[in-house]
Amino acid sequence: MIEIYDGHQQLRKTRLLFLFYGDVNEGIFDSQVLFHLALIVRQGLSVSLLVLFPMKWLFSQYGATMRKLREVRRYGIRVFLLPTLNPLRFIGRFLLILYAHILGGGLRIMNVWRVPTIVQARGIFCGLLAIRMKRLRGVFRVIFDMRAEEVSELEFKLLQEGFTRTKAACLLNSARKMQLAALRGADIWLMVSLKLRAYVEEKLGLHNSSTWVIPSSARVDIFRYDAERRTQMRQKLNLKCFVLGYSGSLSPWQKVDKVMDILNYIRRTGCQATLLLLTRDTEKAKRLAEEKGCMAFTRILSCDYHQLGDHIMCFDVGFLLRDRMILNHVASPTKFAEYMLCGVPAFISAGIGDLENIVQSQKVGVLVHDLSDDGEIGRVVDQLLQMRFDRKSISRFGQSFFARESYLSVYQQLYSGACITPSLRK
Repeated sequence: MIEIYDGHQQLRKTRLLFLFYGDVNEGIFDSQVLFHLALIVRQGLSVSLLVLFPMKWLFSQYGATMRKLREVRRYGIRVFLLPTLNPLRFIGRFLLILYAHILGGGLRIMNVWRVPTIVQARGIFCGLLAIRMKRLRGVFRVIFDMRAEEVSELEFKLLQEGFTRTKAACLLNSARKMQLAALRGADIWLMVSLKLRAYVEEKLGLHNSSTWVIPSSARVDIFRYDAERRTQMRQKLNLKCFVLGYSGSLSPWQKVDKVMDILNYIRRTGCQATLLLLTRDTEKAKRLAEEKGCMAFTRILSCDYHQLGDHIMCFDVGFLLRDRMILNHVASPTKFAEYMLCGVPAFISAGIGDLENIVQSQKVGVLVHDLSDDGEIGRVVDQLLQMRFDRKSISRFGQSFFARESYLSVYQQLYSGACITPSLRK
């Protein structure tokens, strides 16, 4: 008898358990987790979401967290919340092992959910939990969703927080072992850039024939180009000059100080310009603008995620400047996808994931190679001010390559393929 594989039929039989560690109140959860799962549910998958929520935030953000979980359930997603401690600490790792035993056996017995056919684990800590769960039950396949080089990110944060190199080295060694265990134990790797895949293969010496590369993407219902809406928003915000824009956090690797230097340079040339800075780190942004002497020409706003697209549309250029480091070398920043969908040309620094080649080949922005070279920055800024970009074309490009919806068929193949038995794979 010949068995014929029907991808859509297989998809309807799929039960996905998505593991997420972090704060559900952050924009990254809305953009990269919630909307993705909502799209998948519409395709017929049964989806459960397990949130490992840092205990230090549980009580301070309890009300907001409960509201967010109710929103998640409205999409037809079953959601569960487990408070946890820092998995890098001994007690935190013990807690993860305990959760693995509970999730691997206890919840199945109590019929809280049916045993999943796929577990998608976002990040190192969830990857480790998924692998331990599989060892206990072994009836599902694990997708390790590697969004970044988390060990390098952790190293940067620890040094910024004042950890000594000796103390940081102990935590980093533990994190690296957890990362390697998650990579080795996963059936499928899901990565955000070709540079990240190359890093894992060349630097970590690991290979997986089932590796998928899907860049960070954004929602077309929130991030889009609308000339009339752009005019309305610029009038509403009283933006009558050239608008430099930045959207995101003020984490140390985000070179927002350089954006302000560029603002000051442009104004010295006689061009009337202002900086529209969209961030939740409003106080930090104000202090930085005062230090740089550009507070009078800087608008700092904290807006709801669903309003971000309308504000980004106001930009004449969107900035994405970062230091050259492994963390950024393998990254796929969501803000680039948002800029593209909104028809905003990007001003980026070299060495950020796969974006350098995209900007140069598609002509959707400008590139600076050395952020320490003020002369080069000046030349690139002068070039930018002389260029005219077709915002509609940029937005169409964004819809083709950075819209979450455009990768729906790819995710369908990923999830349905993950459930194929070995006999059907041949």
